[in-house]
Amino acid sequence: GDMTYYTPGLGSCGITNNSNDLVVALSIPMMGNGANPNNNPKCGSWIGIWNPVTKTKHEAQVVDTCFACHYTDIDVSPALFKLVAPDGDGRVHGIDWGGPMVGGILVQDVRPFSSLPRRFATSPSNPPLSVNRGPASQEDTQTDFSVMDVLGNTPPPTTAIDACLSDGFHLDNGLKIGEGSGCLLVGGEAFAWRPWEAASAPNQTPRTGKMVNTKGQWEVDAVAWGVLDVVWPKPDLLILGLGPTTMPISPETRRYINGLGIRVDVQDTRNAAAQFNLLATERGTEAVAAALVPMGWREPRR
Repeated sequence: GDMTYYTPGLGSCGITNNSNDLVVALSIPMMGNGANPNNNPKCGSWIGIWNPVTKTKHEAQVVDTCFACHYTDIDVSPALFKLVAPDGDGRVHGIDWGGPMVGGILVQDVRPFSSLPRRFATSPSNPPLSVNRGPASQEDTQTDFSVMDVLGNTPPPTTAIDACLSDGFHLDNGLKIGEGSGCLLVGGEAFAWRPWEAASAPNQTPRTGKMVNTKGQWEVDAVAWGVLDVVWPKPDLLILGLGPTTMPISPETRRYINGLGIRVDVQDTRNAAAQFNLLATERGTEAVAAALVPMGWREPRR
């Protein structure tokens, strides 16, 4: 077939070469690439090339596919082209190539076919010393992702929730609220909160654990929000965590909170705590409050 030359780079075999390497690209039907040409068994194999005019023979490694070549044509690197055909003008006809027998002449030094590139076939590789591949970049356009963290230099509030427990809460400042109590976080202060025991008047019987009305809505007496009544300035948002699950709150409860000039967002306790931590860090504890029922709270059946 004919022999031409090209400038090697990253070939279809996934191997990167340059013009000084003795490499060759075979035609599309000769390569027979599958879905992933990097897995072609011909990649990395060695062939012998014979020029019957100059009586010279050389070997080359298969690293790429020549899309413009006919079936028996080959496309080689400039260095290999000069070795095989020193006087060639870019295309040489009548080039024989193949395995151990090339043009009827036994090429004794042609290496056996191998599916591994020569550079990896000599010895096993050593594990890298670190996860960094190559030297550190000296470019002045490196992205510092820490600069993009708008809250990176903002300390979290001392009343941020560190852990939601079945019978209470742990706060970042070391405070622990237990014994089955919830917590009310207002203005940077933390209060133990038991809304299921709130009564509308001193002589009224407490609710004794009931916080779900007959319509399946979460509802507590107004006295349960006593701290919100007296605090000033009032928070803009109250994040309400209703225990392990969420449910709608009654219109009366929502109306009372909104009447204080406070918006309310209802979630389960874990998500409510996470949202409070984020918004309190971003906007401050004076703008965001939270009322959290412990994760282990269950509505009594009686």
